[in-house]
Amino acid sequence: RLEEEYIDLATKIERDASLSELADTGVPLCPLCNKMELTLNQDGSRSSMNVCVDCEKMTCTRCGGYQTSVTTR
Repeated sequence: RLEEEYIDLATKIERDASLSELADTGVPLCPLCNKMELTLNQDGSRSSMNVCVDCEKMTCTRCGGYQTSVTTR
């Protein structure tokens, strides 16, 4: 049961992340929470990079810093 819930959650996160990439707001949003803006420097880089270790996408400061999950790594 726990594995099914994890798979459902992972699928939802992937779907939400793909929808956020399609949103044409002009401001990059975190692919995990779809709420926080990813603040970029003028050259497009970030001063404090938070990267999800599972999906390897740049995330906001709230979502960044997750540890590797046992099921994906």
